[in-house]
Amino acid sequence: METINGLYKAECIRTTVFHDGPYKTIADVEYGTAGWVDWYNNRRLHSTLGNVPPAEYEQDHYAHSTPSLSPHESGREPGALQVEGGATSKHH
Repeated sequence: METINGLYKAECIRTTVFHDGPYKTIADVEYGTAGWVDWYNNRRLHSTLGNVPPAEYEQDHYAHSTPSLSPHESGREPGALQVEGGATSKHH
């Protein structure tokens, strides 16, 4: 947690990359924070992920994963739990 807090302070709070001029109001901080979070999740190149942004990596991961079946596709009634022996039990 300390790492992300340090990055936030260094990249968002102590620079003017995500806002113009000094922060004067809470709204200024919120606006700058929203810009930083958007950049951090959607555009930042991440070396551990092959130098692609986290959002792009996640999208690619799910595009190449085996999709799980929804309750409707699996033949189970929505809200029914699978119990030992193949029987189902209605979950409330």
